[in-house]
Amino acid sequence: MHKIGNNFKPAFEVNNVTIILSSSDSFSPYLAVCIKSILLNRSLDNNYDIIVFEREICEDNKKKILSLKDGMNNVSIRFFFVSDAMGSFKFYLNSTRLSQETYYGLLIPYLLPNYHKGIIMDCDMIVKTDIARLYYEDLGENVIGGVNDIVLQGWLNDRENKDTYTYYTEYLKIKNPYKCFNGGLIVLNFDKYKKLITENKISDYINNYKLRVVDQDIFNILLEGKSKLIDFRWNHMIWVKGAISEAIADAPKSVRDSYFKSRKAPYIVHYAGDVKPWYHPQVEFADEFWDIARQTPFYEIILFNMVRNEAVATVCTHQAIFHKTIKQKIFTPIRKAQLKRMVIKVFPVDTVRYRFLRKFYYKLRGRQYTE
Repeated sequence: MHKIGNNFKPAFEVNNVTIILSSSDSFSPYLAVCIKSILLNRSLDNNYDIIVFEREICEDNKKKILSLKDGMNNVSIRFFFVSDAMGSFKFYLNSTRLSQETYYGLLIPYLLPNYHKGIIMDCDMIVKTDIARLYYEDLGENVIGGVNDIVLQGWLNDRENKDTYTYYTEYLKIKNPYKCFNGGLIVLNFDKYKKLITENKISDYINNYKLRVVDQDIFNILLEGKSKLIDFRWNHMIWVKGAISEAIADAPKSVRDSYFKSRKAPYIVHYAGDVKPWYHPQVEFADEFWDIARQTPFYEIILFNMVRNEAVATVCTHQAIFHKTIKQKIFTPIRKAQLKRMVIKVFPVDTVRYRFLRKFYYKLRGRQYTE
């Protein structure tokens, strides 16, 4: 499966900080913002080896992304066309929000056999400090490092709905789901990972299990007891009113306290969930996303996508209001007229039956009936 990856070797001989992202073509503008945030906070003491796993990014978008490193001698950006390397893997996708790219993190240590360690992260993030600090995080004897998933903590604590707790403890067989980490950002020791987990084992979970949080679930299943929970500041999931804020409120107090502490000065902001800053510029830390977006070649495209998304939402809303109005103003009177004609057929006007029905109707309405 991983023969293609043999061509990929560390871009730098020393201080090679490996950062791996996955993206589709449509997500390229937001990938660019994420990469730009990394580059804005880089140090001259390290070299940044950025690899983008992709299967459809167009050449024009690749050129724009590559232009982000112009004039930077300690930055490499390369694209790994992953489809040819995936072999017979099939992907179970339980949501339109999820894509095949979601699974790549599980296979990266095998797809990049010349690498020993790497940061694997989602594109819906911005970095606010030197990411090399995370790369050099001491994992001890652990295989992986990640941040405790506070939203999951809240779901596990939901007393009215035990479904999440049952899913993790009975279906996934995780002994302590409260120690699960979020899969959006991890530091992974590739060598230890490959010694513990075979490609067949990964394939078995991908092909035979219907998982809710896909790669995150598999990482937590296979690496339980071999993971290090790192500082919340490395993966601060934004606070969004609604399901996310309710889950955070339900999380254990110690986890909740750590989350709100990280909120004051996060190292990495994660725009997790459906509410993204490029569609909702009023959300938490959206201003910082837009500040970085302005410094990329995709700024106008991001603006256009937001306006188009808002326009589509507005049209849909107006259509719904229009159809509701038409239904109330036209179809309801038609139904009333049809009902009246049917009643008259059974209770002809100026008959005893008709007068009896009118008298009964008036009585129901609390009105006095006079003939």
